Amino acid sequence: MTLKLSQYMSTRIHTIGKTLPIETARKQMTKHKIHHLPVLEAGKLVGIISDRDIQHLVSFQPAKDLTVGDVMAPDPYIVSPNTHLAEVAEKMARHRFESAIVQENEGNLVGIFTCEDAMRALADVIRDSKAHDRNKAA
Repeated sequence: MTLKLSQYMSTRIHTIGKTLPIETARKQMTKHKIHHLPVLEAGKLVGIISDRDIQHLVSFQPAKDLTVGDVMAPDPYIVSPNTHLAEVAEKMARHRFESAIVQENEGNLVGIFTCEDAMRALADVIRDSKAHDRNKAA
């Protein structure tokens, strides 16, 4: 079974500007029930911010004067929608990435793939494997 990232990625992408306050990012994540926001500057991807990043930093200093750019990870993991799921999952596990930004060649954001998406893919693989084993036994 060949699984492509495009089968499991979320295509509803919410982004945030680099200069916006951290509180804006937190509110947007809560509103949309998401944990990661690609960060844009002048329409170009420049980073990613997660709810964990915000929680971690805010535990050390007040968030009122911080911007998204102060907290974001500047080098997000970027992949193509045609990338094989196994390749993405392996790299995410090896480097402990929580997400992968999915871009087309022109730099257009087309999706995001998170650990939650990876768990859905794993469930499908296990389910298919069990069905295959039952069919072989019959």
